[in-house]
Formats: sequence, structure tokens, C-alpha cells
Amino acid sequence: MIAVVEGLLAATKAITVMPGVSWVIMLLLVSPSIMLIAISLIVCGSAKARSTEESQQRAIFIVLPVIMLILGQFSVVMLVNAWLLFYIGLVLAAAAAVTLNLKATADTYYDNACALEVGARGALNLDASHGGELNVTTVDANGHGNSIYGVYAHDGGRAAVTNVTVVLSDSAPDGANGRTFGVYAVDGADIRVAGDITSGFIGAQSGNYGKSAADIIVGGNVNVAADGVNGVSAQSGGAVTVAGDVTGGFSGVDAMESATVTVGGNVYGVLEGVTADDAQVTVAGGATSDGIGIITGSGAEITVGGNVTSNGHVIFPPGSGAAFELGSMIGVDPGVYGEIYGIGVIAIDGGKCKIDGTLTVPRDDSFYIAFMSAAGSGYDVTGIKTPADNETASSSTGYLEYTDGLSYVWVKASPAYYTVTVQSGGNGTAGSDASSAPEGAVITLTATPDSGFQFKEWQVISGGVTVINNRFTMPASNVTVKAIFVGVSPADHTVVFDPNGGYVTPTLAQTGADGRLASLPVPARNGGFIFAGWFTSASGGHR
Repeated sequence: MIAVVEGLLAATKAITVMPGVSWVIMLLLVSPSIMLIAISLIVCGSAKARSTEESQQRAIFIVLPVIMLILGQFSVVMLVNAWLLFYIGLVLAAAAAVTLNLKATADTYYDNACALEVGARGALNLDASHGGELNVTTVDANGHGNSIYGVYAHDGGRAAVTNVTVVLSDSAPDGANGRTFGVYAVDGADIRVAGDITSGFIGAQSGNYGKSAADIIVGGNVNVAADGVNGVSAQSGGAVTVAGDVTGGFSGVDAMESATVTVGGNVYGVLEGVTADDAQVTVAGGATSDGIGIITGSGAEITVGGNVTSNGHVIFPPGSGAAFELGSMIGVDPGVYGEIYGIGVIAIDGGKCKIDGTLTVPRDDSFYIAFMSAAGSGYDVTGIKTPADNETASSSTGYLEYTDGLSYVWVKASPAYYTVTVQSGGNGTAGSDASSAPEGAVITLTATPDSGFQFKEWQVISGGVTVINNRFTMPASNVTVKAIFVGVSPADHTVVFDPNGGYVTPTLAQTGADGRLASLPVPARNGGFIFAGWFTSASGGHR
């Protein structure tokens, strides 16, 4: 027995090597790759695992053979050639470098599918800002899953991912699942999506279940194609920020209950562009809908930086709230589906809306702005406004104000334009870069003289402007200016007289305004010389 042990020790000593190439490969290539793969497998497993421990156990069992290989290499029980170890490391590194994609599927009517769930103050950061990439996909195979989520964060959970996609079956009926979300954050959770959200139903929803509000930030666009579903929904103090555009199959943005929504691009909703009740919504771009551009309810404040447009008409089922009440005013049968050819803004019970662009409806029988009250059992119309029914806005300078005394809608006033008239006194042409402009615009003038003339100055006929460097700022009145041209004076020249050995007085003279000398002096020379005339050159030249 002693001999056998001694023999093994001798063999071990014979093959044991000091740290070398294999150790470097193991430390710098294989081990980091194993670590990244383990993290990836834990994340992937979390989409189906029922607990954190279960997800971690799955990852351990998958990478266990590779760990045994490493232990065998270190303990010299099983040595691997350095080149083979290097190739193994490359394969593992390539696997770790592949984009991590999560996918969950709901196949039955009562299935729940969630690609990524983070809760209990957990955190997962795998977007580009954290050195990774995570694309989340959830599939509802038959369109009837009970709760379908791309990313679901709750109870203070935090997640940062790259893109989120929720795919529904082609057989899914419109509106089949009201609990399908691209991302869903509640109760103090925080979700960051660096790219886009594409969802069969609600793209992003933020709220709470009686705890703290949640926050969602999307770096790209939110696109929801299904009919009857919102692009962004926020409630109960939740906040959603979208850097790009938002598209919804029902409302582009729907906010309520002290929620806040901010959109950096444009908003489009099939039935409603933006709707809010006791919430704040800010859209940097425009808001467009085939039906109602804006609905602002009690306690709501909606600000749109661009234009609000109702493209076509609203089609609504019998008795469908405010739209139905407006439809009944123009004789729509309440027992059938009806349509209204465009509604710009509906303001209800103190709602406010400020539009920094234009408000456009498609037809004369469309509703430009409708004021309503929901204080009773239904909706009562308290006022219908046309574009001409505005009042001078005392609280918002530069806006046209529309109100029923409780709700307010402000539309950016189109600036008054004043004429610019440029005259020429002759001997040249003159013009400007605009024939009319609003107050404050900078006007650039041009003046081109005829041959033999030069531009002298601008003469202000009316408007009281000051022209500096051929520019002036437009006042709140018409402006007339005149270009003054004058003839070009010949340059003055000095003529030097060379008496050619004689003497002359004066020795030089200046040309006049006509470019000629008034007279020529007569030189004299002793020795019997006679003056023959002045020449342009001392030798030859012209007389």
C-alpha cells in the first residue's frame, strides 16, 4: 500500500507543472466565460422558474461538467492540452458573447407567461449602459393567456433591458386579453428599456397596488398595433417616459389617478390621441388620432408641443360615453354604431389642455372643441366651440383661449403677418427675402446697382425700423424701405510733369471730377529748344 501511494505521488510530481499557458487561458478566458454563461442561464431560467433558487440550481447543473473540467485540470486528475483548452475557451466566450434573448410562451387559456419578472427589491441590469444586451420576447400562442408580460417588475424590483416584444397569435381576437403588457411596473418598481417596446396589447403600464408608485423609462418607441388597446397607460401615481414615438390601437396615451406621462416624440391613437383624468401628460411632438385628438378630464393637464389633428372620424358602439353624447347631438341613432367626423378636443369638468401648434379637424361638421360635464349620471354637453369662438387669453399670452368657465383649452395663436415693401429709386434693383412676416422676424434686404452706379443707403419710408447690415427686425406694422443708388465718381489721379531737361511749373496736377486735367503747363528749356508737346512716355508714347 505504501508503495502504491509513493508511486502515485511520484507520478503526480512528474506531471505537475508550474503556472503557465494553461493557467493563463483558464483565468482570462475560460473562467470569465463560464461566469457569464452561468449568469445568462440564471436569467433565462428565471422566465420559467418558480423561485430564485430553482433558477440558480438549473444553471449549476448545466455548467457542472465544465466546472469539473476546470477542477480536473487544476488537480491534474485530468489534464487537457493547452491548445484544446484554448479552443474550449473560445467556444465558451462565443456563447457568452451571443445576445441574451428571453422568451416565454403561454399555450393554454389560463396560462401566464412572463419572460422576465423582478421583484422584492431585486435588480437585473443587462442593457448596453451596463455592458450587456437583453432582448425580451413573450408569445401568447393562442391569444387567450391569462396574464402575459414581457417584463414585470414589482415590490421595488428594477430591470434594465434592451428591447421588449410581446407576440400574440394570429387567431387572437381584438381586445382578447386586457392583461397583456410589453412592460408592467407596480409598487415602487423601476423598468428601463433602452430600445423599443412592441406589444400586441398595452406597451407600457405603470401604477401601484396601494404601495409606492412605479417608474418606466423607454429610450426608443412604443408601438401597439392591436385594436382597442393603449400604447402607454399610467395610473395611481405611476410615471412613464418615452423618448421616441407612441402608437396605440385605442389611445396613444392614457393617464389617470395622479400619474405622469412624458413623450419625447409624437403620439398616435386610433380612437384617441391622448386622454388623461387627474393626471399630467406632456408630449413634445404632435398628437394625432383618427377620432378624438385630446380628452382632458377633471384635474388633468395635457401639454402638446406640436399640432393636434383628428384625421377622420370616430366609430363608437351604442352608449359609449362622451362620444355617444356628442353623436346624439347630430342625430346618431343610439341603438346602433355611429360615427362622428372628427373631434379635436373634449374637455370635461375642469380639464386643461395647451397646444403649442395648431388644432385641426377634417370637416365642417366635425367638433373643434367640446366642453362636457360628467357630474350627473352621464355626460352633459356644456359648450361647443368653433375656431372663431376664442377669447383673448389673459392667463396664457400668445394663445387663443376656449372655455366653458370650468375647463380650458389654449391653442397657439397664429401670429399676425405684416407686409414688407422694398422700393428702388432707380439706377438699380432691390428686394427682400420675405414679402410678409410676423413681428420679431428678421428680414434681409438686397440691393443691386446698375452699371456706373453704387448703393448708398436704405431709406425707411414707414415702419420705423433700423436697417443694420441690410437687416431689420419686423415690427407689429407694415414696413416700406427704399434703396438709394448714386453714380460712381471717377477716381482722382495725380499727373506728374517731366520737363525732360527743362523746367515746368507746376510739376504735378490732380484730375477733376470728370477725370481730366483743367489745363497743361508749358515747360521751358535753355539752349535753343522749342517745346513740341506733352507725351505719355519719355521715349515714344502718344502726344
